[in-house]
Amino acid sequence: MTSRLHHVAERTCVGCGERDRQSVLVRFALAEGGEVVASGRHRAGRGAYVHMRSDCIAGLARSRRLERSLRTRVERGARERFAERLEPELMATGNGR
Repeated sequence: MTSRLHHVAERTCVGCGERDRQSVLVRFALAEGGEVVASGRHRAGRGAYVHMRSDCIAGLARSRRLERSLRTRVERGARERFAERLEPELMATGNGR
């Protein structure tokens, strides 16, 4: 009998487009009113993932990958506000250089 290897969930970062382990990405979703909010893995509905790296956060604000992931229109201002809210957390991790 062969032992089954443990499956590692992977997701795609909407900032850079790279696939990575779900555990190293931050999940977020669209809240009522069209604002993007960090959601952990508990908010129901479609979510998207981003690395906590400055280039990925900047890519999130510029790119329309987020819209494809959430399957809805996300105003650029909402993407930029979310990226700004992530900045303090990014600096705390040391990845914001």
